Amino acid sequence: MKRSKEETQETINTILDTAFRQLLSGGFERMSYTSLSEESGISRTGICHHFGKKTKIPLQLKDRLLHHLLENLDFSADIEVFRTSWVSAMQEQSFRDIWRVAYQLHINEQVSDIVTLFNQALQDKCEVNFGQNCQQEIVSLMGYTLLRLHSLK
Repeated sequence: MKRSKEETQETINTILDTAFRQLLSGGFERMSYTSLSEESGISRTGICHHFGKKTKIPLQLKDRLLHHLLENLDFSADIEVFRTSWVSAMQEQSFRDIWRVAYQLHINEQVSDIVTLFNQALQDKCEVNFGQNCQQEIVSLMGYTLLRLHSLK
C-alpha cells in the first residue's frame, strides 16, 4: 500500500528529529543508520530510502542547527553585546554541541558548507542589526569557539 505524502513527511520528520538529537549528543561520526533506526523505530532501509547517504541528513538539518545557534546570540544592541553573548553562549552545552557538529561536518568534505552557511548567516545578521561588516569579529569568535571546544567538553 502506497503511503500518503503526509505519512512520508511524518517519517522524514521523525528521522530528522532523531538525527538532530544524535548529532548534538554524539556527533556526526556516531550517528548511523543503525542508531537512527533503533531510536526512531524506522527501518534502516526506510532511512536509506529517504536520505540515500548519511551526509544528506545534516544538510536537511542545517536550517534547524542555524536557528538553534542564533537563538543563543544577542543581536539587539551592538557588536560588544553580540560578542559578550557569544562568550556567554559558550557555557551552554547545546551551543557548543552545534559548533562541534558544524566543525565535524566541515572536516567531512561532503558536508563542508555548514560552517560557511553559519558564517554567512552571522555576517548578514550583524550587517542588518549593526550596520557594519563584522566578518573579522565573527571569524575571531569562530576561532575562539574552535579552540574552546576541546577544553569545555
